[in-house]
Amino acid sequence: MSLAFAAGDTITGVAGAATSITYTIIGDEIASGADAFKVLAQGQLPAAIGTLYTVPVSTETIVKAIHLVNPTAGTVTAKLAVKGLSDANLILPPISILAGGFAVYADDGWRAYNDQGQLLSVGATGATGATGATGGSAQLASITAASAAIANTETVVVSATLPAGYITAGMSFRVRAAGNGTTGLTPGNNTYRLRIGPTTLAGTIPASASPAANASATAQPFALEALLTCRTAGATGTISGEIEIFSETAGLLSLPVDVESPAFSVAVDTTVANLLELTFQSGAASSSCTFGLATIESMNVGAAGGAFANPMTTKGDIITGDTGGTATRLGASTAGYLLSSGGAGAFPSWVASPLGLPLALTGATAATRYVGGTASVAPVSGTFAVGDFVITQSGAIYICTVAGTPGTWAVVSGGGGGVDLVQVASGAGSIIIPGLSGSADIRVAGANDDEFDTTDTSDPMTGWTTLQTPTIHDINSTAKSHYYVKRTAVASALGHVGIYKAWSPSAGAAVTCKLTDCVQAAVNYQRGGGLFIAEATPGKMMNLWVVDDGSGAHIAVHYYTAPGTYFSAPATWGALYSLWCPIYFRIVYNSSTSISYYTSGSGRLWTPILVAHNPGFVVGSVGLSIDTQNATYDGEAIFDWIRFT
Repeated sequence: MSLAFAAGDTITGVAGAATSITYTIIGDEIASGADAFKVLAQGQLPAAIGTLYTVPVSTETIVKAIHLVNPTAGTVTAKLAVKGLSDANLILPPISILAGGFAVYADDGWRAYNDQGQLLSVGATGATGATGATGGSAQLASITAASAAIANTETVVVSATLPAGYITAGMSFRVRAAGNGTTGLTPGNNTYRLRIGPTTLAGTIPASASPAANASATAQPFALEALLTCRTAGATGTISGEIEIFSETAGLLSLPVDVESPAFSVAVDTTVANLLELTFQSGAASSSCTFGLATIESMNVGAAGGAFANPMTTKGDIITGDTGGTATRLGASTAGYLLSSGGAGAFPSWVASPLGLPLALTGATAATRYVGGTASVAPVSGTFAVGDFVITQSGAIYICTVAGTPGTWAVVSGGGGGVDLVQVASGAGSIIIPGLSGSADIRVAGANDDEFDTTDTSDPMTGWTTLQTPTIHDINSTAKSHYYVKRTAVASALGHVGIYKAWSPSAGAAVTCKLTDCVQAAVNYQRGGGLFIAEATPGKMMNLWVVDDGSGAHIAVHYYTAPGTYFSAPATWGALYSLWCPIYFRIVYNSSTSISYYTSGSGRLWTPILVAHNPGFVVGSVGLSIDTQNATYDGEAIFDWIRFT
């Protein structure tokens, strides 16, 4: 609601005390087809009614806003008139402006505020008037506590989230805020911005003001008001805005009123969700403002494209879209029910959970649930129902056969249990694989086990340290699900290569490996491959491996003082071993002075090679290795796994 004036028209005013009320008149002067939006007049109301502003010759004026500020310590009255001096010309009857308070005439009429920028309410409720047209404003966001002091880093004061498609052409928003500020000796300019965009502190700026701040101000009040209007909607939409900042004369800012020229065409994509933000940034680290009030309002409630009426009535309700996007209530349903889509053009609905009946095919309707996973065993806590099943990280599946806490569980695969596999094929009988139950190759998980199933061609490989310099070694690459190691022929200590990891065993601990295959040349002392224990960084070592003395392959235990440096054979080569690969090796740690070494052709029955032997060093690592020991034949081996029990 603006005021229009012709050439020679006047605005007059008077205050209850001279030099007590500061007035600022803001508007647009139009002359010869050009217009100038500016502060039309500013000063202090006289104690006797006088002229504040006269429209120049050959000019028309549209007054947009009038601000009356009381910087004194007491309440002061003020009144304004237009085109005359009598009460018949009043546009503001005598009102009392509180100490430090102000009154503003703008698009929505007169409003009065106290010294904290709080809007003063009206008096007693009058009679109920007729119902007005649809419209009004709705608060979209506000702060519920005073902000921290904001200095020279741009900071969000208040923010409203506007959903995709919410903003339409003609929609307007109003932003209001108030607080107090403190400045240093060189305060620079305070900057107040309105941003809009999908990312915080990065949106386009349809309105901003950067009034100069007065030096050495302490807790001086200020207020601001901004208006934004969407001009065009869509992915390439536009929005315009204008902002006004108010402070006391000689208070926080150099001008009691700062009005910025409107921005008429700032980009906004209304098809995405946007943040509408008021931000603040002082001009120096020693200057700051604290906001006690900040709100964002939509000015189009009930209008097309405005905020819609909330259809929800009960806790648990949700909103669904009807034809044209009309908000529709879907009430809460029975506990455990799931929301099911009705497809395009249909409402969603609540349906009973199919938990336990994934497909409900004829002949397979008994309840079963996948309830999660464990590291290596059946659950040991929690309450379960018959048909619940878990999958372990070690590759086993356990099914609950008797309900309870934790219930009774049966393993059906992996994990070192179960029976020989029986595959039932309709009309074709059964296929049985004998020997599967109890096989050494069914893993019973240990903390450091390595099945060599994860490809690793790096050096060193994950979880391992490389022993000397293999020519080639990798995991699950050269030989699938195996560790492969090769050393070209060399008749020196450099021929001893492989991998190792830390191992600090306690009494009764054991380590077992499976050597699937190796190259064993018919030359003296070539070590085809095996298992070793050593000091933490291999110096002294005990090696359990395949050895050829020129007359055939044996299993032996060798003592090395360093990698590749043979010292003695405590096991005296062991017995001639009639089986060839695969070969299983096991080392059992009885105590620091009693370690036993075994081998097996199946991993079920174990032949002792050396029992209760004192290695003469502290065991700190374990590994897999080969040792060429000749300059003619390369050494190669593949290991299926290594496990700890």
